[in-house]
Formats: sequence, C-alpha cells, structure tokens
Amino acid sequence: MKAAFTSTLKMYVGHRMKKIIIALFIIGSLVALALLLSRGGSNLCPHVTIKNIKRVQLGMTKQEVISILGEPYSVGPGIYGCNTLEMTYSQPVKFARWYPMLWVHLRSNVVMEVYGKRYVDWGLDDVGVYSLSLNQKQWEAQDLDSTFPKD
Repeated sequence: MKAAFTSTLKMYVGHRMKKIIIALFIIGSLVALALLLSRGGSNLCPHVTIKNIKRVQLGMTKQEVISILGEPYSVGPGIYGCNTLEMTYSQPVKFARWYPMLWVHLRSNVVMEVYGKRYVDWGLDDVGVYSLSLNQKQWEAQDLDSTFPKD
C-alpha cells in the first residue's frame, strides 16, 4: 500500500512539475515577445537629425533642403493641392512599437512646411513632435528629443 501511494505521489508530482515547466516556458516566451515588440525603431534617411531638421527654413528651395537632409526616400505629389510636393525622409518600421516620420512640404519648389511625427502603438496612433509652417510658425513637443537623433 505504501509503495503504491509513493508511486502515485511521484507520478502526480512529476506530472505537475511538467505542467509548471510548460507554463513557465509559455510565460517566458510571452514576456520576451512583449519586450521585443515594445521597442522603438527608426528608418530615417542618414542625415535626418534634430539639428538638421531645425536648419530647414521656410522659403528654402528643394535643392537647399537636399543639401541639409540629403536625398529623401520619396518625393510625391503634395497634400496641399496643385504645384505642391511632399519629400518623405522616413519609412514606417514594421513591428516597432514606435517610430519617427518626417516630411518636408514644398509649393513651387520652396519649403512651406516641415512636419515630424512619432507614430506610436505600432502605427495605430501618432503624435506631432515638430512643425514649421506659415500659419503655425515653429513648435516642438517634448518628445522631439526622444523621437529623432540629436546629431
């Protein structure tokens, strides 16, 4: 009787220990995945820094902007109507919890707006961090320093 009890107890403890190990493995995997997915990322053109973003001024030509920020990832039709262009200096980062985006808007090939955002929650939301425009002048958010590289 004692041997049967001991055997049953060992089997129960062994089975329970196996469940605990599996549960710990699953929890550890979920924690590792959460940490991986909570990181920020960046896919900016090489010369995009806070210092260089602030060097871009209203009225500068497209070529002057390129001499400061370098070639953009893309140039396309602007969102402000006819004769406008949008220079995009960043790209979305897949699986990053947050990432920066920067656009320079031109009308007749001169700067009319510079706008930087911090996309958060895997791109589901965004926060403006920098703007230079004719109607709002210049403003920057506290998150600017943690969104774009300084130098």
